[in-house]
Amino acid sequence: EDRGSGWYTKVGRQYPISGVLGRFDGIVVRSSVDDSNKVGVVMGTPWTGPNETSARKFWGLLWDHHFEGSTLTAYMNTQTADNILERRAYGLEYRYWIEPLTFTSTIEYDSVYKAMNAISIHSKYDLGDGYYAHSYYDQRKYPVLYADRALMLGFNRRSEEHTSELQSLAYLVCRLLL
Repeated sequence: EDRGSGWYTKVGRQYPISGVLGRFDGIVVRSSVDDSNKVGVVMGTPWTGPNETSARKFWGLLWDHHFEGSTLTAYMNTQTADNILERRAYGLEYRYWIEPLTFTSTIEYDSVYKAMNAISIHSKYDLGDGYYAHSYYDQRKYPVLYADRALMLGFNRRSEEHTSELQSLAYLVCRLLL
């Protein structure tokens, strides 16, 4: 990241951003338009596991508007599988992160299916003394990652030695079909 010029580039395995469904191998490039706005492009392939390959490819455009403690992102994301158009999503993502609450919500329309594709809400509340309350709701039509609906509620106490174990448990719970 070059704060002087306002450019940000990241290459490699990444966490989901701006309409990308799950972790991916690819590139994100963003540029600051002014103090509150950034535009960017993202492209790559979904990461499906250490021994699996994916014929899916995607690219997308994004616009971020930052204001105190939160960000509103508008995005367009196109995904193909075996060179067949699988998804063309237009969405809004809202992120709020003023402690003790962090909150993310996404709503997405898919022009391939001419319908709402995804609605998700994720939140975390700091209860103090290292304890957190979590909630997660995700409903989507396609492409289905692990379930068409997932709901997770939980409490945990964070410690460094248990972070990966808790992440694995959250991943397993999110695969639960309702």
